[in-house]
Amino acid sequence: MYSEDADWVNAFGTVKRGHHEIVDYLTGLFADDNFNRGELVGPPQTSFRVLTPEVVLVSAHLKIEGQGLLGGGTLDRDNFSLRALQRQDDGTWLIVSEMFQDANTATTYRQNSG
Repeated sequence: MYSEDADWVNAFGTVKRGHHEIVDYLTGLFADDNFNRGELVGPPQTSFRVLTPEVVLVSAHLKIEGQGLLGGGTLDRDNFSLRALQRQDDGTWLIVSEMFQDANTATTYRQNSG
């Protein structure tokens, strides 16, 4: 999904660079029990904007209820993301840049160090 030199940032200041670093972080996030406790309220609302024949922006909005908090409790939230996709030489599309409002590490996701 991500190009080798992609960049990823969330609303809480977490920055990841490159395919492997982004995928490693997201794998841990989506495997986290607190993060996964939430339920989608409905289908995602998405929009697309073609910037050039080779670059497209994709905006998505998800409404989630019951996401777990560290130490107990839940959080209802709106998740927003904005992705820039670029057509590759082989015709596939990869994410080259993404801004994502995801779990706030301080309250919902305790990332393992090491």
